Parts: sequence; C-alpha cells; structure tokens
Amino acid sequence: MVLDAGNGTAKFVFTQKVTRLSGTYTGALGEAKVGGTVQGNQVEWSFECADAGKVVYKGTLEGEKIKGTVEYGSLGKRTFTAVEEELSKKSLHIFAVRDMLVPKA
Repeated sequence: MVLDAGNGTAKFVFTQKVTRLSGTYTGALGEAKVGGTVQGNQVEWSFECADAGKVVYKGTLEGEKIKGTVEYGSLGKRTFTAVEEELSKKSLHIFAVRDMLVPKA
C-alpha cells in the first residue's frame, strides 16, 4: 500500500462475542487474522503484516458505519470509514473500509 497515493479499500469479516472481535483482513497488505474489542460504541482492532508492522484501527460505531483513524505501523496514519456490507448472521459482520490520507500538520 502506498499511503501518499490517496485512498484504498480493505475488507474485514468480524465475529463478535460480547466485547471481543475476531476475524480476517483482506486488502492491499495481503491477508491476516484480526483481533479487537468493542466497548459501547468504541471499536478497536488490529493485525500484523510484514510491510507495515502492527496496523491498528480505532473508531466510533455510528449505526452500520464505523469512522475513525488507522495507523499503518511504519507507513503512516489515515482516517477511515467502514460500511457494513452484509449481515449474514447476528454475530458475523462484514465491513468494507475506505481510508483517506491524513494531511500532514
């Protein structure tokens, strides 16, 4: 993933058990297992990849969307909006994540 190129899209498939998230990531950085938490409307999840190191998403659940920031380890930080694509079971959630470059200060 080249962060200064603009935008990208990733796909996350989550299973939620109480406050714990687990699932998978598929996107420009390959594929990875994902783990995270849900506390009220606050959501955080992460995964490891060779190109960036630890990738951490932190956001706020707003209906069927999650908005927040993502830090791509050594590659930089962006904002993102995740939109739920499909709800096939009560505990399985599939999100398409669109991220945008955070302007440098």
